[in-house]
Amino acid sequence: MDIRFNRFFRILTLTALVGLAQTLIAEPAIPAWTLSEVIKIANEKNPDLKVALANAKASSKRVTQAVSTYLPHVKLSGDVSQTNLPSPSADASAQVGIVLPYSSFVASVTQTVFDFGRGLSQIESARYDSKSAEQKTIAVRNALLLSVQKAFYGISAGQKLVEAAQRGVDAFTENMRRTKRLVEKGAKPDFDLTQANVELGKAKLFQIDAQNTLDLAKISLLALLDLPDTTEFTLVEGKDDQQNESSKDLNLRDLTKKALENRPELKISQFDVASARSQLHKNITEYFPVVSLTGFYGDFEPNYPVPLRNSWGGSLVLTWNIFDGFETNGRVGEAEALLETREARLERDRVQIMTEVTTAYKQVVKAEANLDVSTEVMKAAKENERLARRRYETNVSTELELLIANSSQVAAEASFIQASYSKQIALTELKTAVNAPILE
Repeated sequence: MDIRFNRFFRILTLTALVGLAQTLIAEPAIPAWTLSEVIKIANEKNPDLKVALANAKASSKRVTQAVSTYLPHVKLSGDVSQTNLPSPSADASAQVGIVLPYSSFVASVTQTVFDFGRGLSQIESARYDSKSAEQKTIAVRNALLLSVQKAFYGISAGQKLVEAAQRGVDAFTENMRRTKRLVEKGAKPDFDLTQANVELGKAKLFQIDAQNTLDLAKISLLALLDLPDTTEFTLVEGKDDQQNESSKDLNLRDLTKKALENRPELKISQFDVASARSQLHKNITEYFPVVSLTGFYGDFEPNYPVPLRNSWGGSLVLTWNIFDGFETNGRVGEAEALLETREARLERDRVQIMTEVTTAYKQVVKAEANLDVSTEVMKAAKENERLARRRYETNVSTELELLIANSSQVAAEASFIQASYSKQIALTELKTAVNAPILE
């Protein structure tokens, strides 16, 4: 009994070790991503979005720089020297001409008092630029989201097209095998075998094309996710990934109004115009003087005259650049031209957004019509294939008629798959063009 138990225990242990080894050396499972997971990866890894976020952060720091104009500027300076010309009052010193060590520590403060709104205009311009950069980040994220969704639906359609192509190849392979057997028995003419071979070749070509399209779509998605193009993955569609809105429930006028209110591209242009106006005002104020206060306190050691060792001073300063060789005039003219450019760009963006919404809406209408027709065609093709097969099995029809019916069914299924995902993509483009819910 002990010998049997020990043998059983050794076999059990060996089996467990083999299973563990197989688990350790097994290839990692291919991840299956949902749409939400793909979007999350894109938001974390896409380099274009990272650049936009960094630019927005940098732009916000320029607001802080502009605000510093109206805050006190405090400077500390120190000096250690060996000289025969002491400072700050060399002519009153008995040490003039004698080389001695000198040191100083000075704290100074400068505060702008009045500049005719020059600093305020610079602050406003920086704030508008920062808001524009924030909207640019939103625009980049929207474009990324659109590209990711289109790639997701494209890959999902590609996966189904590959599956449909494989079914077609299997069906035509079986038909080829059956026809070859009948031709060898003399029950069918050689023409039927030739035609079966042609249809099988067509099915294989469609399979190759579908697989290549799927591979290219995966590479495009991986580029958006900033992942190596050798990364293996598959996609899984959830119920929430299907968009079922109908164009019959949409109003183009309302969609256009929402787009003009919510599109970040239009807000970018609006903030750019406001920034240009502030820059123009800032440049105009450079014709006027700036009033500021300055003060200092210094400790001068060790060989300065005793009354001067602790010194302080303060002043009210008026700075007015009377003539700068028309430099200010040139900057004002440049700012005026920039404002005109941005106002024209704002109007152009408004028209472009309206055009994009109208185009996207029309694409949804077209996609729905194509889907309705493709659905009916697929139903008819399936029924036609069923009837052709029955006729063929009862020797009422020829092999050619059955092959044509099979080919029509494969083509109809492919068209239905493409039409289904074309509608998903069209709805995605419309939602991006509006940048708001398309249905209340």
